Amino acid sequence: MADRPGWTGTPGGTWHYVLGDGAVVGPRDVPPTEVIVAFEPDAKFTRRGKLGDWQAAMEPVVAGQTLPVFVLCLALAPPLLTLAPPDFGNQLCEIAGPSGHGKSTLAFLAASVWAGDPARETLGAESWLTTLEAIERQMAVHADALLVLDEANKAGSSRKTQRELIEKAIFRLSGTEGKARHGTGVEVSGARLLTISTSNEPLAQLLKVTPAVMEALQARMVTFEVSWEGPLRAFDRVPHGFASERKAVEALLRAIATYYGTPGRAMVVRLVQERAADEPKLRRRIPQFIAHFYKLTGAGDLAGSAGRAAKLFALAYAAGRLAREWGILPEAWGMISKLVPRLYALWRSAVGGAAGAAQLLRAHLDPTRERWIDAASVKSPLKLEDFRATAGILVREETGSVLLVPSPMLRSGLPGCLEVMRALRDAGVVEGEEGQQRKLTRKAPRRLVDGPERVYRIRLDRLDELLESGG
Repeated sequence: MADRPGWTGTPGGTWHYVLGDGAVVGPRDVPPTEVIVAFEPDAKFTRRGKLGDWQAAMEPVVAGQTLPVFVLCLALAPPLLTLAPPDFGNQLCEIAGPSGHGKSTLAFLAASVWAGDPARETLGAESWLTTLEAIERQMAVHADALLVLDEANKAGSSRKTQRELIEKAIFRLSGTEGKARHGTGVEVSGARLLTISTSNEPLAQLLKVTPAVMEALQARMVTFEVSWEGPLRAFDRVPHGFASERKAVEALLRAIATYYGTPGRAMVVRLVQERAADEPKLRRRIPQFIAHFYKLTGAGDLAGSAGRAAKLFALAYAAGRLAREWGILPEAWGMISKLVPRLYALWRSAVGGAAGAAQLLRAHLDPTRERWIDAASVKSPLKLEDFRATAGILVREETGSVLLVPSPMLRSGLPGCLEVMRALRDAGVVEGEEGQQRKLTRKAPRRLVDGPERVYRIRLDRLDELLESGG
């Protein structure tokens, strides 16, 4: 019997997934098992259109856009929580920024993976204009799926009640413990889900709490602050074929209101089948994708709030890779192995400053050490193609060691390369050409390279100092 949506079954037995509209997804090629749906279905989870319709409608705006593709990966990740390593749990992702910057559109896009309702202002999402008890009910409704809460500035009837609601809600949404409330019967114990929230300013700034509580709250959230000027924008660029970003947003909102609910359904259909066929194999594949994300970003060794935040990106990466493999997120939308690490690099550089950027660069450089060439061993200038085949030339100077890295190699291999290198230039780690227009690169020395080539000049001693000091 299923008393709420999500996974239902017994260890070693057959697992089913019950969608929010009451539809039961069971494995093929096994004797059918009756699942009694004991909760009230929610019509917003009724799918509209086919998966191909949803893909075709979203593609013109979403394809190749970093943050939109990421929120779709994140939206597909909740069913993996019960299959992922035990240290992966409920988390929140908030998108903050001034009105008109596309934050609600991104949230509605993510919600369309599971739900929609063109008659509602929030489409498939819910509103922060609510109570803690109502949020707990929504946790049950969205178990093993995505909950989207729009416009935190609408929470509470006063500034005081707003802060109280948001603080309590963050702790509730980030945990799986629960209890039945007298009068409502709400039971959310064990409800695994991910949450996306939107607000005009980061939730942490809305709250007036002690530093210890603030640290605990921030450990439970990953915050993207979107703006026109900053590195984090709703869209990397105006989508092709649209006169402006506003026109693209309008088209995307129409698409979200027309097709919804099919990607999440396609994801669980495949997960149910894979779990039935070989659950141990599925449980191994998810950590393998997580480990690959950590390898790309160097985030696996992070502890505390930074380590917990990295888990959100890693889980989204795993979901995105599976969704790409299973045809849910089309190849034309961009490489998951590029877009998700790039967003992590942007976020890490924004919140971690130069130290965060240094950690990303170190993670990229360390595996390439065997392909560094010592400048002292270069008797005559390297041919251009030979230099580009290296991972860099190590130059030992009186003031310390410098690594000269071919710019095409670093840009193709380091997630968020330009943003990372800008942060490190300002910290004195990267030395580019000075002038009216400061550059991140400089010309390769002719005594080392025979041909016109731009290189990143990286001071390894300063990189180490930055990592040791934490910024």
